Amino acid sequence: MEMIEVFGTVKKLLNWSAERNKMTVDYGVKYQLCMSEIHIIEMIGEQPGILQIQLCEQTGLTKGRVSVIVSNLVKKEMVIRNRTLENKKEMPLMLTSMGKTAYLNHKERDLKIFQEIQNVMSLYSEQELEHFNACILQTIDI
Repeated sequence: MEMIEVFGTVKKLLNWSAERNKMTVDYGVKYQLCMSEIHIIEMIGEQPGILQIQLCEQTGLTKGRVSVIVSNLVKKEMVIRNRTLENKKEMPLMLTSMGKTAYLNHKERDLKIFQEIQNVMSLYSEQELEHFNACILQTIDI
């Protein structure tokens, strides 16, 4: 396989990912959500009380970007910020009931996608998957 073909495939993957991140999806709640929003909801759902700074560390997104996403989710009534008496600067994040619904519907949708990916990956050996994963990780670090 020519290196230019591999580069073309990587470009397609990046373009696909960028387009997918712009799309909004109906998770059975009042608002449609984009990928960055539902992934922040997912993280809050899995780690109730998580702080914005922890979201930054775990996602690799900037403080500004996380702040914008969380503010949008607060406006959409998906997330609430709780002030603690001990530390008024830190505001642990929690899901509202609508946020929990979106979270659960996303988990269900993600499970289906994961199963489809697993079907494709089952065609490859452990060594091929490790090599693929290493290539992706190295590409991300560029």
